[in-house]
Amino acid sequence: MDRTTIALAVLGVLLVGAVAGGSTLVAAERTVLDSGYVTGTIAADDRYEEIRAPFVTTVRERLAEGSDPVPETTPPGIEVRPFDREAFAESAVAEAFGPARIDDTIEGMYGYLHGRQGREVLTLSLDDVKAAYARRVTEEAIDIDAAALADVGGETEGPMAINGTTVERLRASESSYLETRADFRESLPDGTDREALAERTKADIEPAVAEATADEEPAVTEAVIAIQFATVDALAGDLTYETYQERIDDAEADLRSVAGDRVRERIDELAPETIALDGEDGPVRNIDDTRAIVGTLDLLVWVVPAVALGLIGLVYGLTRSMWTTARTTGGAFLTAAAICVLIAILAGDAIAAAVDDTSAADGGDFGAVIGSIVDGFLDALVVQSLVVAVLGVVLFGVVWADRTGRLDGVRSALGRGPVATARGTSENPEASAVTSVTNATDRENSVDEADTRSTEGDDEPD
Repeated sequence: MDRTTIALAVLGVLLVGAVAGGSTLVAAERTVLDSGYVTGTIAADDRYEEIRAPFVTTVRERLAEGSDPVPETTPPGIEVRPFDREAFAESAVAEAFGPARIDDTIEGMYGYLHGRQGREVLTLSLDDVKAAYARRVTEEAIDIDAAALADVGGETEGPMAINGTTVERLRASESSYLETRADFRESLPDGTDREALAERTKADIEPAVAEATADEEPAVTEAVIAIQFATVDALAGDLTYETYQERIDDAEADLRSVAGDRVRERIDELAPETIALDGEDGPVRNIDDTRAIVGTLDLLVWVVPAVALGLIGLVYGLTRSMWTTARTTGGAFLTAAAICVLIAILAGDAIAAAVDDTSAADGGDFGAVIGSIVDGFLDALVVQSLVVAVLGVVLFGVVWADRTGRLDGVRSALGRGPVATARGTSENPEASAVTSVTNATDRENSVDEADTRSTEGDDEPD
């Protein structure tokens, strides 16, 4: 075996590796290393719940399994009912980390992995999560007792008794409202100026409530006064039942807002302002190592195909034969395609087993998210391999067609003579070759080319 043959074999093996490696890298860049593909796969498979799971765990540890997120003190007339902390934490994360937020987070993380963005994209604000958690606690776990608020500051003196019992009767129903007001008015001495009585009563209420709520926010004092003033107007004035209810509801909403602020303050004490994706509480590990690997792959995806083209050029430089170059390239394409398809089949089974193990270990389906993404990569690799295999077959077909003279018309149209063929004729069946050269340049170089062709055993023009 001469040195040319050995060199050609080595180049062929290297070309197989370059084509297989390049195809694998391109498939990876189009799938597992592409944020658009990843987010699209998550959306198509509706895997957002699994992506949120690590964040739910972090928030739950701080809010659901730690100290009580409810403030130790609440304004008067406000009661906090027991609630499911875990369910509230999960719903807060689901609300704050919706599909759009998750997609943006993945885009940022991939930007960091590919070197397009800095580490700041790995830090996520938990402000929306804490706000959602506080809002749900405020709306679903806090009760405002308007009747109790009517007793703040003590019962008013005189004929107009503003107390919890009065508020309860006024709010019970429209008929109860009208009956309570009628009873009050019947109890007044004849000739009583109800408007003047209402003004005196309000004048007594305001300082009493201010003193009783001196340690609370001004909003609490104002809300309590608003409830008691509305009750005065209901008894002494022409306030309708609907308007009275609206004024009480507005005052309760103000108090609920105060309670919500206190819940939020307490949550701020328990939960961090941000979470780092690669931090102690984050779901990502060894991201800097991954970034280095991704950066290398981003470079190789251009370098390896360029190396493959260089190897094809070396094959031609070694043989000076288009036929040999095409055959070697076609064979490398077919071999590389077969290797990639085999890897995809074997890897598919291994990944399926790994997904089952991961899901069993974490008690969830997060492994299925990774499995779906990698499945897409393997599918892309198979499709690309089929395309590469087709190109290999085409190259072999062109060589065969040229050697058997089926491309003579094309060669003539391009200004090149018909190729020398290895076939007999009816006039001289024993002839092994008939050489027909019409291009002047080919004739001038035929002697030099003969030496090169002798190393290939082919009768092929340049």
